[in-house]
Amino acid sequence: MRNASDICSECSRRIRPGAPVAIVHEWKRTPIKLSPRAARITPFISERIDRWVCLDCVRSKHETENSFADTGSCEHCGREIRHWDFSQLMPSACCAECRRLAANKRSRERRRVEHEPIKCVACGEMFTPTRSDPNTCSSRCRQKLYRNSRKWRACAASPPARRERRGAR
Repeated sequence: MRNASDICSECSRRIRPGAPVAIVHEWKRTPIKLSPRAARITPFISERIDRWVCLDCVRSKHETENSFADTGSCEHCGREIRHWDFSQLMPSACCAECRRLAANKRSRERRRVEHEPIKCVACGEMFTPTRSDPNTCSSRCRQKLYRNSRKWRACAASPPARRERRGAR
C-alpha cells in the first residue's frame, strides 16, 4: 500500500513526517493468457495502484490549471492528504500504518461499554465492574468467596469413605 518508508514515488526523496502527501491512482492492465481459440479477444485484469507523492512533484507533474484535489486529513496522525480520483472515496489515512492504528482505535471505541455499579458479593461494597460478569470487587474478595464456598461444600457433603487397601499386610 505505502511506498517504502515515506518515500515519494516520483522523485525518490523522503517525505517528512507530518508533511502533506498526495495520493495518485494509476491503473495497471495485465493481459490474461487464454487458449489459442480464445486469443481473438484479449481480456485484461485492471488493478489500481496507489502512489504516494510529495506536493512538490504533484505541483510540477500532475496539477494543471483546471485540476483541483479533494483535501482531507489523516484520521490518525492529522497529516494533510490530497486526492484526485473522485470516483473513489477520500482515503481516511495517509499510510497503511495509520489506517491500521485508526481501525484499532475505532474498534476499541465500539467495544467500550459502560457498566452500572453493583454490590460485591463478598464484602458488600459498591464497585463499577470492568467486565460484564463480575461478582466481586477485587482478587482478595474473589479468593475469600472461593474459600467460603469450599468450606460450605465440604460441610454439606459427607466425608469421603476411606477405602481399605487390598493385599495390605
